[in-house]
Amino acid sequence: MFDKMQPLHLPKMKTLLKIFVCSTVVIIMVACATSNALYKKGNQLSSAGMNKEAADFFYSSLNKNANNVDSRIALKGIGQKVLEEQLQKFYQAHGADQYKVAVYSYRSAMTYKEKMSRFVELDVPPYYEGYYNESKDVYLEERYIDAKKLIKEEKFDQANEVLEEILKIDKNYKDASQLEKYSDAEPLYREAMGQYDSKKYRTAYYQFDRVLNISANYKDAVYYKEEALKKGRLTIAVLPVIGSGTDKETADLMYTALMQKLLELKNPFIVAIDRKNTDLIIKEQKLGLTGVLDQNTAAQTGKMLGAKAVLSGTASGSSYKEIPVKRREERGYKKVTRRKYDAVKKKYYNVYSYSKIIYYTFSGSRKVSANVQIQLVSSETGQVLLSKNYNPVITDNLDYAAVSGPYTDIYSGYWKHKIIPSTQDVVEKSSSAKRQLDRLFSEKRRTMKTKTQLTKEMSDDVALKIAREIKSYEKSRE
Repeated sequence: MFDKMQPLHLPKMKTLLKIFVCSTVVIIMVACATSNALYKKGNQLSSAGMNKEAADFFYSSLNKNANNVDSRIALKGIGQKVLEEQLQKFYQAHGADQYKVAVYSYRSAMTYKEKMSRFVELDVPPYYEGYYNESKDVYLEERYIDAKKLIKEEKFDQANEVLEEILKIDKNYKDASQLEKYSDAEPLYREAMGQYDSKKYRTAYYQFDRVLNISANYKDAVYYKEEALKKGRLTIAVLPVIGSGTDKETADLMYTALMQKLLELKNPFIVAIDRKNTDLIIKEQKLGLTGVLDQNTAAQTGKMLGAKAVLSGTASGSSYKEIPVKRREERGYKKVTRRKYDAVKKKYYNVYSYSKIIYYTFSGSRKVSANVQIQLVSSETGQVLLSKNYNPVITDNLDYAAVSGPYTDIYSGYWKHKIIPSTQDVVEKSSSAKRQLDRLFSEKRRTMKTKTQLTKEMSDDVALKIAREIKSYEKSRE
């Protein structure tokens, strides 16, 4: 089979290959022409004594065509002259004890040499490195003294700039790296301690965390970060949500969802005491807790549970309504396509007709609702910190259609008699009607969610809202 196909594709492949080769040749020719033009411009600048500019043109010429020998030879000569001019500036600054100028002149010369090394290797007398090290040692010592002075004066931002310069020149210079960390961390540490002393534990915690990100063992930041967390943490005793009769399922699911959503906050300052611990103490103390607690009872319960606040709630008025799935017979049409030949125009065309058919639609719904009341009370003051009522409603509607065979040619409409035509017969050919019907046919879901599934969705939704309210309250404490 492949042998038979080959002759059909070979001419096309040859054509594509020719186009590719020609395009490549054109690109190379353009690059060579551009390279030569840049070389000529470089020669003109060189003749005028503009060595640096000439070297830039020779370099650009080689960027276009690395095989341009003339440009490579020219760059070697002119580039060496430019490098020597920069080294001469360094040497003069070194001799005149202008150490900063010497350091930066030498580094600039080495950067230039590194750039040119892509095409040519330039020469630097080995003794220049020794002169550079002498200037560098003197200059960095001066800057190091400046940095320590600025740190002593508590001008940390300025000290940081100096230390960054030192480390850029020599990343291993003395203890500059440690000093830089100190000048970064110290102002943050002091600010954190100020927040801690002002009992703004939440802010202090995150500030200490920033300090430790700079230096993992900075002073006693680890200790104070942990203390800030302990003192600032909002420990909440989450009591079982109360519900009886038909409300019990909602209450149980609500409690489970609430614990999960509080955990998902991943907020180190919110700690929920779970049912296992609260139930034990409630049983031991014989506290017959029912529903939302009053302020005194909540405060007493919170202290017994070792919590700063108590979250209690009730679920009531739970209701479930269902409209069972019903099947309805629908009258519609199937589009039939026939091919006909036009002898005059000598071409085929389509003729459409619509045959009457029966298809089925299915619909039903389930709905759950409830009344949920929650209250967050301070164990320390008995104050109501948060009080909310929720009236969630979750509905699941099921709608789909079914027909024997594919549905792509099925249209909605109406017909009075299966066989006999009628003036009341109508086919809904509009694109919107077709899309609506196709959506029903393509609906994959054929069963409604159970009552328990809907109740869980409702509980998750309310629990998420409660968790966000608690998160917002916790954040507002400072």
